[in-house]
Amino acid sequence: MENIYRKSKLIFRLSFLHKFGKKTNNSFRVIKLKIGIPKGMYIYEDKLLYEEFFKNLGCKIVYSKDTDKEIIEKGVKYSIDEACLASKVFIGHVKDLVDRKEEENIDYIFIPRIC
Repeated sequence: MENIYRKSKLIFRLSFLHKFGKKTNNSFRVIKLKIGIPKGMYIYEDKLLYEEFFKNLGCKIVYSKDTDKEIIEKGVKYSIDEACLASKVFIGHVKDLVDRKEEENIDYIFIPRIC
């Protein structure tokens, strides 16, 4: 089982390098990506899973700030009226990361789709 895990980790890392690496002198150099993760809904419950996943790929992680009045106001502003409060708070966390994207050089905001 350990051998399968190592092989799958290597294959995934190579495909990651192919997509996000720069080729120099017949070898790949990883571009350090900065991933934004919202602190809302189920995503923050699985924080350790996503944190370890991206750290093993060599990425840096940035979290949205803790839920406060400003986050809720952003979520209310950018969501539809019929959305529940949890969805509005989540949208506020995503908007917080979008607002900080330029100043903190966040490359991607991670929002997994879990069914």
